[in-house]
Amino acid sequence: MLAVIDDEEVIAAAREEATAIVAADPALERLPALRTALDALLDAEREEFLEKG
Repeated sequence: MLAVIDDEEVIAAAREEATAIVAADPALERLPALRTALDALLDAEREEFLEKG
């Protein structure tokens, strides 16, 4: 697992990459496995919270 203090740069880079992926393909149609994984992890309430982020 990542530690926020120790892995701040990795976390920031991952956030930037994730933002770019979703900006280019909001429905994740080109990454169906990722969409499936996210669907399994996020219920509607958590997803709404993260979108407000």
